[in-house]
Amino acid sequence: MTNNIKVLKSGGFGSSNFSNCVVFNIGNNVRDSLFEDIWAYGFGRKALQAFGCMRIKIRRAVVRYDYWDGSKYKPNDPRPTFSGYNTHDSIFENVIALDSAPNPPDRYGDQDGIVASGNETPVNISGSRNNKYLGSISLDNFGNGIAVSGGSGEPTTEIYFKDMISWGVPFFGFNISMNDNGTVITNTTIGMAGLTGIRFDPYPQYPILNEKITQCFVYNCKGNGYYYQESQMAQFENNTGYGNSGNNYEPEYAPAMKYFLKPEMKPGKERGAEIIYRYVDGVLTDEHLWPWPFEDLIHEQMCNADDLAKVHRIAANGTGWEPGWCKSGKSLTKYLWEYLGNPMPPYSEIYRGSPSPNPFSAPISILLQD
Repeated sequence: MTNNIKVLKSGGFGSSNFSNCVVFNIGNNVRDSLFEDIWAYGFGRKALQAFGCMRIKIRRAVVRYDYWDGSKYKPNDPRPTFSGYNTHDSIFENVIALDSAPNPPDRYGDQDGIVASGNETPVNISGSRNNKYLGSISLDNFGNGIAVSGGSGEPTTEIYFKDMISWGVPFFGFNISMNDNGTVITNTTIGMAGLTGIRFDPYPQYPILNEKITQCFVYNCKGNGYYYQESQMAQFENNTGYGNSGNNYEPEYAPAMKYFLKPEMKPGKERGAEIIYRYVDGVLTDEHLWPWPFEDLIHEQMCNADDLAKVHRIAANGTGWEPGWCKSGKSLTKYLWEYLGNPMPPYSEIYRGSPSPNPFSAPISILLQD
């Protein structure tokens, strides 16, 4: 296995529109490696993927699915923005997946912002096991916000989610679809989902077992707040949530949502995510995450007008095609903190010191050719 690699402060614009390609692909068979302060966008079936890996770390990534035709492969295959796939013992921390595009015309692939998955494939590792997703955001993505699926291989096992936000998706905020054992979802905020907030698929032929849901907050979903069967749950406690169709749990303990990065929780009834500090090696540190490192450069590239036009991300193509962040003209930090319509808090309240300097004298990009 390729091992002990570091990729730091690097971005990629994908140009593979027809074959099965990922803009920023890790694997297969990578172990004991670090990918930090990275970003990926452009053409490709996925923006960022860890596939067939062991003991890797992805830290502080900004990723966006833009466009993939797929006519030389399987054009209706899923299009996740970030995928941890057939990977073991790895940590994904402070990942932002945002503003994914709709499917191209006559394409119908499933979409997820952030996904933990496994399947029977030719790699050495089958299924995903013992992975941690920490302090991450799925915002305004088509399909589902966050998803877990064991597929046809070994079940996804002991996947751990903490301090996660899924917001503004047309389907399920958090979807456990099949063949999963022991997923933990804690301190997670699900907001403005078009269907159910947190959903567990009920099909018995693909069992979902020993799930633990605790200290989660589901906010204003158009369908149910939660959907699950008792046999699927080992523990369900200290949660709050509501949807228009019911399944409301202790809404009196709902946090105030002035900022979804820092909800105002009820003392003693804490629910939802707080994303202020950096995770490093799976541990929440006291180092502030904001402002986002190298955000000026990332904005310059990911919102470049020529690149957006190449991948059809322009308003003239219809609803959902122009990325909300780019349309706003704001830095990533300001956009996320002001997303709910409130002015950004004083910088002294959300980070110490001055923004990280930009070490690049000129923009860079990596073109992945078909």
